[in-house]
Amino acid sequence: MLEFFALRRPVMAGLVGLVCASGAVAQTDSCGGAGVVTVPALISGTTVGATPDGSDSCVTTCATGPDVWVRFVSPIDQSIVASTCGGATWDTVLSLHTGCPGDGTNQVACNDDNCGQRSTVRANITAGTMYYLRIAGWCGGSGAYSVSLAYQPTVPPPNEGPDVIVGDITNAGRYTPEGAITAYAYGSTSCNIGTEDVNWDQDTPGHPLIAQTMFRLKGGRFEQLGQSWLKHTFGTVDNGICGTCNGHLGQVLGVGCSDPYVASQAGDRNLLGPKWEVNATTGVFPYPFASPPWNGTIARRLQVLTSDIDPAQNAGAQYFVEVQYLTADDAQAGNGLNNASYRALTISGIGATPVLTGAVFRTQPAIDAWKAADPSVTQVNADYTEDGIFARFIVAAKVTDAGGDNWDYEYAVRNLNSHRSGRAFSLAIPTGATTTNIGFRDVAYHSGDGSGSVNFDETDWAPTLAGGRLTWSTQTFDANANANALRWGTMYNFRFRTSVPPTTGAATLALFRPGAAGDPGEVTIAGLPVPTVPGCPADFNNSGPPPTVQDIFDFLAAYFALDLAADFNGVGGLSVQDIFDFLSAYFTGCS
Repeated sequence: MLEFFALRRPVMAGLVGLVCASGAVAQTDSCGGAGVVTVPALISGTTVGATPDGSDSCVTTCATGPDVWVRFVSPIDQSIVASTCGGATWDTVLSLHTGCPGDGTNQVACNDDNCGQRSTVRANITAGTMYYLRIAGWCGGSGAYSVSLAYQPTVPPPNEGPDVIVGDITNAGRYTPEGAITAYAYGSTSCNIGTEDVNWDQDTPGHPLIAQTMFRLKGGRFEQLGQSWLKHTFGTVDNGICGTCNGHLGQVLGVGCSDPYVASQAGDRNLLGPKWEVNATTGVFPYPFASPPWNGTIARRLQVLTSDIDPAQNAGAQYFVEVQYLTADDAQAGNGLNNASYRALTISGIGATPVLTGAVFRTQPAIDAWKAADPSVTQVNADYTEDGIFARFIVAAKVTDAGGDNWDYEYAVRNLNSHRSGRAFSLAIPTGATTTNIGFRDVAYHSGDGSGSVNFDETDWAPTLAGGRLTWSTQTFDANANANALRWGTMYNFRFRTSVPPTTGAATLALFRPGAAGDPGEVTIAGLPVPTVPGCPADFNNSGPPPTVQDIFDFLAAYFALDLAADFNGVGGLSVQDIFDFLSAYFTGCS
């Protein structure tokens, strides 16, 4: 039976450890002078020396204490959450108001003790309304704080069928390093937010698998540091951190129920199976699973290079852990795209166990943290169907002006659940452009995780620049089934510097495993920043001339979305003449 532990803190989806530029300086001593912050933000400061300027209904037995304030406006109706959990060492109180002075007459919500003596306040807010967040202490308490402020998606109606998500990432375990590698495990709590029970039978393939990965944001690059084998789950203790639990025990996770695994269970090597046997799109895997011999302390666990987490070598880096559940009934009900969640980490030294900070980002893969930290990042999904189920790659990109008429391009491509995997990443670069600093990064497999209990090949994808395209590629499936494909649960990085400025266009990702007759051989990733390719205006998505029918689809999608990129004739604004001019250029073609 699973270990049971009390979870006193409700889990929220919100920003943790990610600092907006305004967040560190926006708080002020008075409600009327509150600085404006852009959500999401991490607001840091102190109430020491501040004066009382408001009140709330959460503290009525003693006098109000010093408080500070920030304000914000939401562009749409949605939910907001603010928390000092993990961000203060004293007894905080948070309240939300719609005016000044902030008091009970305009209070929207307040909270005193949520996670110990720290506070979490949640509210549904209205677009266009100014809201004031009051940060105070119980009975005159004061001190330094960090408040995470984030939008929280409104709870959607239950997905049809079984739907398992990661409701919390709860604790960390660290193991004795071997050589240059350190291993970890992370506890997690799953939730069933669907309308049917999730199978949890430990003696058949009818149970979930748990994958763990770590990431680092450093110097404007978001990279995967390591991955684990897959924890095979066993039995449930039905709690209710995500909803009202209908109270099953044992071989199913009931609707609205949650189930915890602590880090020591997640790192149990006897229950860790390889990833190579699993079809992540359908959730199908064999049982019993392959279990080649292992020894030592790091085998099968989440492995990272110690140098990648050494604070002395990674000044200013931010770290994140992601946990992803995979199970057949969930995937085949079409609910497999929301099974990953992430949480921020603090790593104080190579010999220290990581400390989980802030709150978990439910149903969000860790790649989302890059854009949350850096609004200049573009992120798009690239979906296709496989066995009638949606498979997804997530692509994030950033372009930086490197000076001297050069631009640095950085792409992170994450395979969320594609069994067919990725084999080549390609985009257009004008002939004659100066292109240097071409780079690639992948993530290592270990402990014999590959067909035949031999690790997948780790040969870097080779770049080629020819015919106006830059392409990174590995071997085909027919040439080497164990090639270094972009398999599910991994993220690869592609980067280069070129003398061409960015525009909005498309890249392509060729798929590794063959599909069925009529299935696509590649996925077009539209909406990315890519080098501008002159001379072919009808190549709307910049995938490289000649223009294709996809250019028509992308142009019309932009036009009807009122995207000014569809101002084809450049006269300002959009009109039907842009459509006529685009089609004329399309049928004229490009020389």
